[in-house]
This record gives sequence, structure tokens and C-alpha cells, in this order.
Amino acid sequence: MKTLTILKQKMDFSQTLIHKIDAIVDQWVEAVYQDEQIEATKELTFKAVRDSLPKVLTALATVLSESEKRTNF
Repeated sequence: MKTLTILKQKMDFSQTLIHKIDAIVDQWVEAVYQDEQIEATKELTFKAVRDSLPKVLTALATVLSESEKRTNF
């Protein structure tokens, strides 16, 4: 029973990630601009900091989803 619960939680993670992409990106951009040690943000626009992260998160969710399909019994 415990294994089934773990698998179900894993299965939900890819969908949760997809649903939270906007919030994750917003928090990421805010954190990047607030971190004074990241000097590159002084030269980058909001768009430049934000553009690639949704694609990376979507790809991660896809990989997780495919992995989940292979591990479901």
C-alpha cells in the first residue's frame, strides 16, 4: 500500500509542475532580481530572465510524465 501511495504522489508531481509553472517562473524572476550577487540581471531585461524557464519546466514535466508511464504497473 505504501508503494502505491508513493507512485501516486510521483504521478501527481508532473501535473502539479505543469499547473505551477507560472508561479514558479514569477518566484524565480523575483529571486534572481533580488539576489545582488547575480550581476547579470543588471544587464538583462525581465523578458530575458523569464523566457527560457517555462520551456525547461515543461520539458521536465514531460520527462517526469514519461517516466511515470513506464513505472506504472
